[in-house]
Amino acid sequence: MLIGDIVQYCSDPALGSFLTIIKRIFNMLEIITPVILMIGLAVPFFKIIVIDHNKVSREDESKTQYEIEKTHIYNALTAAVIVMMLPIIVNVVMYALSFGTNDRFVVSECWNDAKVTQGKAQYITYDSKKKKYNFLINPDEYVGVDTDPNFRSDRVPVDDDDEYDSDEFQSYGNIVWDPNDVTKISNLNAAQLTQILNKHSSSAKNFIPYAQALINAERKHHVNVFFLIGIDALESGWITSPISKACNNLGGVTESKSHPSNGCGSNPGHKFAYFSSVGEYIDYHANLLHKSYLTKGAPYYHGTSIKAVQTNYCPLSDGCGDWAPSVKKIANSLYSQVAKLNIGGASGVAEKIAKAAEYYAWPAGTSKSKYCRFNGGGATSHFMTDYRKYWPNFKNSSDKSVAAGTCCCHFARTCVVKGLGKKFSFTLLPGSSKDEYTKNKMANLGFTRIKFDGNKSSLKRGDVLYYRNKGSGGHVWIYLGNGKAAEAAHGSGYGGRITTVSKSKLKTSTKSVYYIFRANR
Repeated sequence: MLIGDIVQYCSDPALGSFLTIIKRIFNMLEIITPVILMIGLAVPFFKIIVIDHNKVSREDESKTQYEIEKTHIYNALTAAVIVMMLPIIVNVVMYALSFGTNDRFVVSECWNDAKVTQGKAQYITYDSKKKKYNFLINPDEYVGVDTDPNFRSDRVPVDDDDEYDSDEFQSYGNIVWDPNDVTKISNLNAAQLTQILNKHSSSAKNFIPYAQALINAERKHHVNVFFLIGIDALESGWITSPISKACNNLGGVTESKSHPSNGCGSNPGHKFAYFSSVGEYIDYHANLLHKSYLTKGAPYYHGTSIKAVQTNYCPLSDGCGDWAPSVKKIANSLYSQVAKLNIGGASGVAEKIAKAAEYYAWPAGTSKSKYCRFNGGGATSHFMTDYRKYWPNFKNSSDKSVAAGTCCCHFARTCVVKGLGKKFSFTLLPGSSKDEYTKNKMANLGFTRIKFDGNKSSLKRGDVLYYRNKGSGGHVWIYLGNGKAAEAAHGSGYGGRITTVSKSKLKTSTKSVYYIFRANR
């Protein structure tokens, strides 16, 4: 029977100590072997220089002393090569044994995850009377991605449809996610989070029983729920690691006075904490992040971004180079489900407008030869077919650009018509004489005009944004959520296409008016 068959967890203290000792011996061999080799070679080399090559050895009359010393040199080199190669051979064998296996508890996987660490972790306590943080040196309450040796990065599911990997603030309706400020709450409720987890992947469904606890922790401690799940999913392999199952410890948090180990195992220098429930852990973890990492004046505070939290939470010196990108990727992929599920307050008509815009527009990344009339391109065939169907006899001074599908007004109007399911005659044309006219016409169609304040968080999917510049001209475009827009542009010569919402587009200081037309139903 293999050792892996009788050891339940990699975090078992005996196994952890054994593997650590072996790895330290290998480290010492890499340093000591070259020194011993030099000494072992120096003696026979010296003898070869001073002895008579033809003199027969007293110990072995069949060989000369020269031949015997050559044998000593050969044996020393052979032994050194074997000793130096031993750690490499063991590591290769261990990797080969664990590659492709579904068994998480075999000795090979424990070996691959084991790390030799030194020193003590740092943490703080909060003095409620003096209202200040006290910095201490203590292994208690340390949190780090390497604390759970049973984590495997290949447990994190990859959703090929969710490649959106932005560092920017994102909002869909009132649902918020900002990798640069994880203290912004998402505004989700438990039912909405459940929908997101259910849609994301089978692995994400493991978090569904704890949706309410996650939302409660987010609101209580001001730590964004997408960030919380990103950390715990990464460290626990979506709640599949032994420590998360047996000890309700999703992040490998180490023991403290309030949460002793109770036999949850350890890594070198750290014993894992036991929690009576996952809900208790979630609240504890969110509070720890808030008070230790995300509050100004706390010793681990370096800012509110994911990268800032990583500085002490999982330092680069501990081999955590992929930690922040991995947490962000999970959080972004979860957030991408918000638009797919229409979670964010968009009305039924607004959602239809957004889908129409996505249908008519060229996808992001399309070449200019397809979307730009200056390069021989124009609108999609979908747009031109419906546009001519809705307004077969339309004629005006910009008809040349309309034929190429590069007029923002007519692109937006066609999207609205498709969303409403009925045709109307006026054009969404920004202009000083048209503002009130357009407002009244849109009101008759069931839209409310809202003065836009320039904050992306106030936008909802399906919003029709309309502005007039202080100089001349204006623009109309459709917001799609997740920082994306659908628009056409006569001056630039491009047909309707999906673009990224830039800061300059949201800037209100250069516009005399900037309105949101939002569907009421």
